[in-house]
Amino acid sequence: MGDDDRYNTEHYRDSTASAALRHIEADDLERVKFAICAMKGAAKIFGFSVGERIVLIDLKSGRAYR
Repeated sequence: MGDDDRYNTEHYRDSTASAALRHIEADDLERVKFAICAMKGAAKIFGFSVGERIVLIDLKSGRAYR
């Protein structure tokens, strides 16, 4: 979250919006962590390990998680 996200259109600090964005980002990161753990677990079941970085792209937002 950049500094611009913390201010409203009148350039005053907007703590409500900032807190909401942090909450959304926390939910997204939780989903990412769960997905990566599931992928690593599936690889282990089949006798593999993950050797490189996993990149996830959210299908709704298009945001990439590296």
